[in-house]
Amino acid sequence: MKNLDMDLRTRIIELRVQGYSAGEVADRLLISERSVSRLWSQYQSLGHVEAKQRGGYKL
Repeated sequence: MKNLDMDLRTRIIELRVQGYSAGEVADRLLISERSVSRLWSQYQSLGHVEAKQRGGYKL
């Protein structure tokens, strides 16, 4: 599974803030509802939508 690009992540959050449900956002942007929910949870808990590190060394 590939990471969502930052533009798409930003659009997801903008739509959720506007009041669209996770399902509506998923249908509109052609991604899974689970991806929208996961990103929204990350935004609410951490305050950002940056991708987490995948593989490699942790610094």
